[in-house]
Amino acid sequence: MPQSSRQRLLEAAIAIIDESGEAGLHVREAAASAGLSVAMVRHYFTDREGLVTAARAEQYRRSMYVSMPELTRILADAKSVEDLKATVRPVFDSFLTAEFFDRRMSRASALGASYRRPDLARELELIHRETSAAIGGILLIAQERGWLRPGLNPQVACMLYYGIINSRVLIESWADEDFQAEWNELAIEAIFNMYFGPDHGK
Repeated sequence: MPQSSRQRLLEAAIAIIDESGEAGLHVREAAASAGLSVAMVRHYFTDREGLVTAARAEQYRRSMYVSMPELTRILADAKSVEDLKATVRPVFDSFLTAEFFDRRMSRASALGASYRRPDLARELELIHRETSAAIGGILLIAQERGWLRPGLNPQVACMLYYGIINSRVLIESWADEDFQAEWNELAIEAIFNMYFGPDHGK
């Protein structure tokens, strides 16, 4: 299906931000990259700020939803809580690797950019609500099967999970490999304790 003009502009803006950062996003370049006129940017996004906000929000939304298909598949295939733990652990581990550094930094950057941008802050709030409801719904299925710790609020657990994963940016610019590996183990332990209870490994 061909992309709409709005989607082409949005994809161009996201690509520029990915490559050059927000400061590198200029309306003329984004329009040219999308094969459209500057007037189309004004039509869909009003101005540069509107384009930046939309691009940042879409980047953030995509990064938050990236694990959903995999988690849905894992839960559908799991036959027991032990099966669930064994299959979800590599997924959690992968999200803490260097390969996901750009995703974590992009989220941190979007959150920082929202500090003085009410429109972006509102968009991110909506994304957080959507994500916690969607992934919370997946977790609720596991909870109904008796696989998650009793009394766990799946939506709260979802957002705490993201908080743990995203907080890895605090050590990535300075900590050595051993420090980062220990941090990963503690992070996974915290996540497993949250989902399955403190006796999850016993």
